[in-house]
Amino acid sequence: MKNIILISSVLFLSSCKYGDTFNQIKSLKGLKQKVEVVSSQELTEDNQLKLKEYFSKIKDISYSYLNNPKMQRYTQRKFLRFFDENLCDEVLLDEVKYSKIMKKCTVSGFYICSEELKSYSAMLNRLKKSLTKSQLEKIVSNEQCKTKLSDLGVINE
Repeated sequence: MKNIILISSVLFLSSCKYGDTFNQIKSLKGLKQKVEVVSSQELTEDNQLKLKEYFSKIKDISYSYLNNPKMQRYTQRKFLRFFDENLCDEVLLDEVKYSKIMKKCTVSGFYICSEELKSYSAMLNRLKKSLTKSQLEKIVSNEQCKTKLSDLGVINE
C-alpha cells in the first residue's frame, strides 16, 4: 500500500511540475496582447520592457523544454491533451507585427531592443525540430498555426 501511495505521489508531482510549464505557455496570451499593442506604438522604455518580458518568457520556456528530456517525453505523451486549437493564435506573435517591432528596434543602424527578440524565429525552429512527426502534423493541421509558422519561416509548406 505504501508503494502505491509513493508511486502515485511521484507521478502526481511530476505531472504538476510539467503542467506548470503548460500554464506558463498559456500565460503568454496576456503578454502577447501587450506586445501587439506595442507594435503600433512608439518604442518607449515601458514598451521595451513589455517586449523583453514576452520574448524572454518564450526563450525561457523553450530552453527549459529543449534541455529537459523528461519534459519532452511527458509532452509527447500528453500532447493531444494540452494542445489547444487556439494555442498558436493566442500565444505566437505573427510575422507582420514581429517585423514592425524589429524595424522599431533598429535605429540609425543600431539595435536597441533585447536580444531575445532577434532569436524568436530561431527558437521556434529549434522547438519544431524537437517535435515528433505526429505532433508537427497536428500543429500544421490547424490553419492558423500553419499560416503563422509559415510566415515566420518555421515551416516550409
